[in-house]
Amino acid sequence: MRIALISDPHGDLVALLAVISDIERQRDLDEVLVGGDLAQGGPQPGEVVDEIRRRGWPSVRGNSDDFLVQVADGTLRAPELPEGLITSATWSAGRLGADRIDYLRSLPIAIERDVDRLGRVVLVHATPWSNEEVVLPDAESEIAQRMVSESGARVLAYGHIHTPYQRRVGDSVLLSVGAIAGSNDADPRSAYTILDLGATVAVEVRRVDCPKVARLAAYERSGMSLSDQRRASLFEPGALPVRSRPGAVITLWP
Repeated sequence: MRIALISDPHGDLVALLAVISDIERQRDLDEVLVGGDLAQGGPQPGEVVDEIRRRGWPSVRGNSDDFLVQVADGTLRAPELPEGLITSATWSAGRLGADRIDYLRSLPIAIERDVDRLGRVVLVHATPWSNEEVVLPDAESEIAQRMVSESGARVLAYGHIHTPYQRRVGDSVLLSVGAIAGSNDADPRSAYTILDLGATVAVEVRRVDCPKVARLAAYERSGMSLSDQRRASLFEPGALPVRSRPGAVITLWP
């Protein structure tokens, strides 16, 4: 089985379409799975949800998806959150409408696949027990072991942290797939991961250039303000090191 894993488009249709174009050039893909955080933060939240639904790509529910549902339902109880974040989420929820909000509400916490000769492959947004908790690439071995143990997976993949990496955990593989919008390692390009699963587990991280002018134009057309911090997250290198050489296929198991 050969699976493409994408995550965290955050309402950025221009970046999503650039990644889709790269995916469509890959051979022998059996499926594309999505790691959540579909709509919040970017200028095209509804269009991103529509594109993923149109393609029939299964997605898990991310923390920002839950956030938008709570904002739309009027159930958000988080007075400590910055006013700008609430304003942005209210804007996004208003453009999604009831049907798309219901779609986000319906998304599962995990997607599982059984692969012959390998076992269970599981995709979550952040961890098997939470779609908010942060597990970084250099997390202590006890946390990494908890990740794979609680999922019961031979391969556990997640998004959320916006940087791709892979590590062996006993006889299992733990990996983060990268982010479509807002890579926070030293390579600011969009990132996604291809898994080649069978008698071995081979991982390839793909990096995709996104047209800067088109992304900025999408923000301008939407009327959504683009903060300096958000602009930096789109176009400038992040603080984390690059842990996966783009295009390299790494065999992690057995």
